[in-house]
Amino acid sequence: MHSDQHQTQLALVIRLSVYNLSGVLVHTESFENEDVVDVALSAEGDLVFLTVSPGTIRICRLEDFVCVQEYLSPSHIASPISAICFGPKEAVILIASGHEDGSLVLQLLPDADGSVSFLASVRKMLGVSSKLKIVKGTVQQAQNLAMTTLGSAKAVTSTARDIAGEAIGEAKSIVRGFLTYLQRQSQG
Repeated sequence: MHSDQHQTQLALVIRLSVYNLSGVLVHTESFENEDVVDVALSAEGDLVFLTVSPGTIRICRLEDFVCVQEYLSPSHIASPISAICFGPKEAVILIASGHEDGSLVLQLLPDADGSVSFLASVRKMLGVSSKLKIVKGTVQQAQNLAMTTLGSAKAVTSTARDIAGEAIGEAKSIVRGFLTYLQRQSQG
């Protein structure tokens, strides 16, 4: 009796397709044996942020999916990435990755020339002493930073509202003056 045993291996293939606004397929990229758990697009629409399980964040160009930057979770964090966020929206300079064990990893991104000199002030503001810092139990710090940012946003909103109110008042005065002028012209 002869028996052949064949080991069947399943290959995990993830396919990402990029379409333009007209619905025309622009590019398709396949990832074999990589567990892509999250995909995000940069605000400019030129970069794709891929979260590859268990702990890799890969930044690729949208046009050809060439990897331009890759970040690995620190070796002492074995927990998979559960969420990523990058920002601020105006100029992406920071990636925050949350892990299933509750760890938060902050990664400052380099400038276009590869330097991080521009980020020194941001690093000081966030209390990050190195390019990569593990932060555990700092929910209070994050809340304080969020409240400070919210306070600044409220002040800007209030100022904008005041300016808009003044502009509306001036516009009303101009319209009233113009209508008065037209009435006088029609009577005279």
